[in-house]
Amino acid sequence: MESSVKEIRTSGGGSLSSLWGQIQADVFQCPVITVSGSREGGAYGAALVAGIGVGIWKSVNEAVKVLNIET
Repeated sequence: MESSVKEIRTSGGGSLSSLWGQIQADVFQCPVITVSGSREGGAYGAALVAGIGVGIWKSVNEAVKVLNIET
């Protein structure tokens, strides 16, 4: 199955497990990147989507540019 996913960004508890990150990378065949500064990934993601909804950002691609990426 072909996918347009180029990378996976993780945060919160699951991102602390290198094994879980490797499983995701193997399944989706793309790099897994840990997003720093967000212990509550679900809430952070919801805030980004809400920002898109109220017009702070025009798209998900624009919103994720504000993320601090830790590789």
